[in-house]
Amino acid sequence: IHIILPTRETPNLSLAKLRSRKELTELKNRDLAFNRDDIHNLIYHLYDMTFDSIVLERLIEVTEGWITAIIFLLEKICPLSRIEGEQVLENFLLTQSIPELDDYFRTQILAQLSSEWTETLIKTSAVEKFSPHLIENITGKSGFQTIKELQKMNLFISLTEPATYNYKFNPIFRAYLYNEFRTLNETEAKENLGKIAEYFFEEENIGRSIEYQCKAGDYETAKQQLLEFGETLIKNNEYETINELLSFFPYDMQDSDPYLSYYNAIVNNLMQPEISRKKLLKLLYIFNSSQDYDREASIYSVLLTNYFFFQTNAQ
Repeated sequence: IHIILPTRETPNLSLAKLRSRKELTELKNRDLAFNRDDIHNLIYHLYDMTFDSIVLERLIEVTEGWITAIIFLLEKICPLSRIEGEQVLENFLLTQSIPELDDYFRTQILAQLSSEWTETLIKTSAVEKFSPHLIENITGKSGFQTIKELQKMNLFISLTEPATYNYKFNPIFRAYLYNEFRTLNETEAKENLGKIAEYFFEEENIGRSIEYQCKAGDYETAKQQLLEFGETLIKNNEYETINELLSFFPYDMQDSDPYLSYYNAIVNNLMQPEISRKKLLKLLYIFNSSQDYDREASIYSVLLTNYFFFQTNAQ
């Protein structure tokens, strides 16, 4: 007797004995996922369409071979003109969303879950990857138990970094959840983003901490972390990292705050020497008045370097 049991969730059955006897075959997401050739054959032979190799690779990346999403997309494109179909495909690859898939997630996935589990999924979607520790920060529940339950419910979760226990959602599912996250009230969303920032700070990932403090609107805490971290980055010539961290702050704040303006001028010194020099000369007086002699000395060092650099080039 062979018993076939199709189910979205791992059944609540004692399967260990069957596994040990090799009397059980389990087909999971990774086994059912379509590979490049499968998707190409589906598109070409069944739908009589062709995608170039770059688009096909991007489609595989976005869907992770999940055939349901691919069919929803192809069914939407099929009756359209070539130009309209290309626009739908381009938009899907950019947003990782179409209304038909959103409706599927809403009615077939989230509608079957408790409000508590729905809230956990939506709040976790604010990060690309998540660990048990991060889930504990966000929800206050056991992270490992939550991961175990998510895997049991087969909720589009996969392990990406075994050494650090980092997981991620299927990109399309995460895009849907993150759109739902954006509908949370501002206070709730900022509180969640602040908890994520605290997690990254505890993990000594200062860059991500600054990013999420800014997303939470706590620019003052983010700035203090940048001040503690920034001088080390300058010494290590990691100007691109500083530029990226500055990009999380509002542009007007970068211009008006003397410390953010200082880092902005330092990292853009070679690209915009005249603008940077004017900023640095103004900041000399500010840092001298506040007795921040270290940054004052750093500015003099940059200005002196500029002088010799441009003198050499002139010669």
